[in-house]
Amino acid sequence: MEKSLIIKDLNYERLSLVWFDYQISHLPEYVNLQEKLRNIINYLKIFENLDQCEQYIQSISDNDRVIIIINYESAQEIISHIHSLRQVDSIYIYNVDEKINKKWIENYFKIKCMVVELDELIIKIQPNLNKIDESFAIFSFKTNINHDQSITELNNQFLYSQIIMDCLLRIENNLSDRTQLISLCQNIYKDNKIQLNHIKEFEKTYTSNQALSWYMKDIFLSKILNKALSIQNIDILFLYRFFLYDIREQLIQNQYPSSIHLYRTLIISNDELQILKDTINGFITINTFFTAKFNRQSALDEFDQLVLTDNLQRILFEIDAHPQVDNSQPFSTINSSEILFMSGSIFHLDNIILNDDQLWIIHMTLTNSNHENLITHFDSMNKKIQYNKNQINKLTFGNILWRMNKLDEAEKYYLYMIDLLPTDDLNLPDLYYNLGHIYSDKKNYDLSLKWYNKSLAIWIKILKSNDPDLANNYNAIATNYLNKGDYKQALESFDKALNILRSAYGDDHLSIAMCLNNMGTVITIEKNYSKALDYYLKALTLFQKYLPNNNPNLASYH
Repeated sequence: MEKSLIIKDLNYERLSLVWFDYQISHLPEYVNLQEKLRNIINYLKIFENLDQCEQYIQSISDNDRVIIIINYESAQEIISHIHSLRQVDSIYIYNVDEKINKKWIENYFKIKCMVVELDELIIKIQPNLNKIDESFAIFSFKTNINHDQSITELNNQFLYSQIIMDCLLRIENNLSDRTQLISLCQNIYKDNKIQLNHIKEFEKTYTSNQALSWYMKDIFLSKILNKALSIQNIDILFLYRFFLYDIREQLIQNQYPSSIHLYRTLIISNDELQILKDTINGFITINTFFTAKFNRQSALDEFDQLVLTDNLQRILFEIDAHPQVDNSQPFSTINSSEILFMSGSIFHLDNIILNDDQLWIIHMTLTNSNHENLITHFDSMNKKIQYNKNQINKLTFGNILWRMNKLDEAEKYYLYMIDLLPTDDLNLPDLYYNLGHIYSDKKNYDLSLKWYNKSLAIWIKILKSNDPDLANNYNAIATNYLNKGDYKQALESFDKALNILRSAYGDDHLSIAMCLNNMGTVITIEKNYSKALDYYLKALTLFQKYLPNNNPNLASYH
């Protein structure tokens, strides 16, 4: 969302291309080949240092894939180090002397091609890219919860991903987002003439009823979006929400009319397979858009010529989808043989079996968040993060990110909105106040105080002098001073909050009890124990009045 995002040297696609050669900068075709290679895979990293090359490959996410181009002279040395890495999908070797004994390559199945001239590789790499480039992100939800922390975290990821997508699709779009997305893409592909031409065409001609056709093109738009969906890149997804909305509307308009049985192949790790096994009778959500085929054999043909390591497994999803299921994500045909499912589709995982061909078959059924085994969990999470899908405003998205503890993403969103809104917008003091919360949670108390004071300066002008929101602001300021060890300022701010609360409520209110207790804490730190006791006792009297006897917090106030 921030403009600085555009400048970072990040790979916004799933694929990267690594070119290693000890003498690479001296190759006469060096500059020309860079351009040709970027037209195949945009993110190109060039290395002449072996250690740096290895470090880069190892730093890539396990979900991303890298294609390696190597000079034969250094091939055996580097391949022995990186061949087993999951990120390495395929290896292409050039400058090969046909007279040399090449028997050693039989040990390395990822070597796809060996050629004499570099130019030959351009032709060899392109046909293999589509299958490699598929992003497929799955979150699971287990219904047999046993309070295992790892299961709780997985379930929360499932719920969070659904809520984030729901909120994104409900936030009002504006022209600024599309402009920023185009600017971002232009920077990402600044050295790629072909993609820059696609971006220019998109900027000039895109309309909402063309969303699906634009998505199905193998160009910048889908490449960036698919990776953003798979890793939940909130910054990118926020800018894409107009496009996501348009795709969903087109899928709804062209919803497949009848029940269908579909097939989809996938290669996953043993660990990922185990998560799916543990989720039988539970649910999975597939965060990316994904296609499935009508014909089983056509799907299985995608496994042809595939060589697997011990850590990888072949999967065949058998999918039942019924358009009559209310509130499920839409799906529609994109050609005569395939269906496209909307990002965020939820499936009930019915069973998993291993057939005689050592193929794992996973049966699943399209469902939705209103399933009887899910709806209470969604209601509970929505309540926890205070998300009401019927009350979306400029603050909502940042607020739910903050309550999900996605502090960096929430911070960027609030700063983005502050930059976007006019200086007299009534949402600004709330945005300032929420930024204060973010920086306080990050323990950056000075920056937190800056934003709390900015919100306070506006609220003092527009709110009544006894408005409880002013007291909340002073309490937040006081807490930051307390955390900084500035007890004098903390006590002064708590005192201002107390005076406002007494003006609003009199002397009899739970908020006053909490403020008195906080003041007692500061005075205790200052070792004025008799005065602190007086504040604690006054607070306790009010707590006993307003909190039930079995409230666990009441014991801590004694």
